[in-house]
Parts: sequence; structure tokens; C-alpha cells
Amino acid sequence: MSHEDYRAGIKAPGVLLVPQNIGTGDSFAVYPADDDKPMRFAFTTGDRSYHLEVIPARDGDYPRYRQGDIGTKLLRLLIPAIESSRN
Repeated sequence: MSHEDYRAGIKAPGVLLVPQNIGTGDSFAVYPADDDKPMRFAFTTGDRSYHLEVIPARDGDYPRYRQGDIGTKLLRLLIPAIESSRN
């Protein structure tokens, strides 16, 4: 993802960003203004930018706090692994 697309995604009107402080770059929980849109996480490692959507995989929706728990646990594994593979 381009850096411009990354920034546009986290700076959209009405978006709530919650810093995650995982890894050496940016990491945010991204709560969209529209409840019908999936919750996302945005993070950077080195010169690369990523968005990760948290979408329930079974019938019924997870509440937002549960999506946040799932995404945060995934980021705690994913970001250090990406950072260590780049060294």
C-alpha cells in the first residue's frame, strides 16, 4: 500500500484512532465512522504501510471490543515477525 493511501485511510473523517504502541513504527486500531464498515488496524514497519481488516468469520457479528481484542492479539504476533524478517 502506498504511504498516501495508508495516511488517507487513517485520516478519514469521523475515524477514531487508538494507538497500539506495538513495534517500532505506527500501529493503530482504526474505528470507522460507519458501524457497517469493518474495524481495521493500520501499522508501519520500516518503509512499508499496512491495513488489516477484522471481519467476523462466523454467523453473527463480534462486538467492536471483541474485534479489537482479536486484532490486537494478531498485531502483537505479526508486527514483531515482520520487523525481525526485515533485519
